[in-house]
Amino acid sequence: MIFSENIYIMADPKIQNVLFSIAQENFQSDEIVFLAIKGAFKEYIFATDTSIYIYKTGFMTGRTFGYSLFQLNYENISSVQLHKNFGGTGYIEIVGIGMQNQKDLSYWSSDKDKNPSRMENMVSFSDIGLASEVVKRLRELISKHNNSKYESGNASSDKFEEIKKFKELLDMDIISKEEFEKKKNELLK
Repeated sequence: MIFSENIYIMADPKIQNVLFSIAQENFQSDEIVFLAIKGAFKEYIFATDTSIYIYKTGFMTGRTFGYSLFQLNYENISSVQLHKNFGGTGYIEIVGIGMQNQKDLSYWSSDKDKNPSRMENMVSFSDIGLASEVVKRLRELISKHNNSKYESGNASSDKFEEIKKFKELLDMDIISKEEFEKKKNELLK
């Protein structure tokens, strides 16, 4: 795992050590981490070049023993939502394809089925300003990932269209087989 030069990370060195440790233990060695933030409790949200991860441990998250690690690849994310609660608190919900949004959840709820800190795909925050910035950055990363994937897909289809045109020229005996092979190899590089 590699940390980006432009990483958005908590300033507190103690929290940074925890974030680095979680990332090293749970992510692929070639993944690039762009965001690493601690939520209200022992909840951590990470964004890499391919996925969003939510790591939870501790009593307040319902994981007194052990931890949970939720992962969703960018292409499977349908939305990143910010839910604001009373007192400047709130939570971020990562919704994937086929997942249903949760309703009536609250940072303040003592009901384990209504508290976002206990949900796999959510991170609660006591600072809504931080949560807003995290949502903004997550949406930017998802958009950048999806746009680059779209652009690379278009470039590939353009190359194949070019090869197809040269094949037609070859079939019409306008260019030689050697010229066709040379052009095809150039386009496939």
